[in-house]
Amino acid sequence: MAFTERASAQFPSDADVRLEYATALVASRPKQAGVEALDAVELDGREDAVRLSRAASLLVSARQLDAARSCAERAARAAPALSAPVSTVIESELFRVRGEIAALEDDYALAERELRSGHEITPGDPSIARDLAAVLAGGRRFDEALPVIDRTLDAPPISGAGAARSRHNLRELRERIEADRRSLGESGTADG
Repeated sequence: MAFTERASAQFPSDADVRLEYATALVASRPKQAGVEALDAVELDGREDAVRLSRAASLLVSARQLDAARSCAERAARAAPALSAPVSTVIESELFRVRGEIAALEDDYALAERELRSGHEITPGDPSIARDLAAVLAGGRRFDEALPVIDRTLDAPPISGAGAARSRHNLRELRERIEADRRSLGESGTADG
C-alpha cells in the first residue's frame, strides 16, 4: 500500500494511479478507498467505462452503495462505445456489481437475476460464480449452487490479477456449502 500511496501523492491527477490506491485501501480503510475511487472517476471528466466499473466494484466493497450504483449506471452508458470483448467483460462486471448491491440490500431475487445474467456472459469468472453460489446457498439451494461452482472450476481459468485467489475462494466456498448441506441434511432444511 505504501507504494500506491506514494504514487498517488506524486501523481495526484492520474486517475489510474488513484484507482490503484483505492484498491490498496479497500480492505483497511474502506471509506478512504471510496473517496479515492470517486476522485479517480472525476479527474479527467471522461466517462471511461473500465474505470467507472472498477470504481463501482470498489465502492461496493467499501459499502458505499449509492455511489457504486451511480458509477455502474455511468459505466453502462459508456460501455457500448468499447470493442466487443471489452464491453462484454464490463457488462458482466456490472451485472456482478448490481447483484452485490441487491444482495447487500437484502433483495436476493434481484441479486440472483443480476448474477445469473453476469454468469451467463462470463461463465468462467470465479467472482461472479462465487457471488451467485453464495446467494443460492444462502437460500439453501445447494443443488443449484454447487453446479455453478463446479462448472466455473472446470472452465478454462480466466487471467487477471485476482483470478487465482478468486478460484481458491470459490473452492473454499464449495467446501462450506458441502458442510452446510451435510449439517442440514440432503433436504436442505434443519428438519432433514
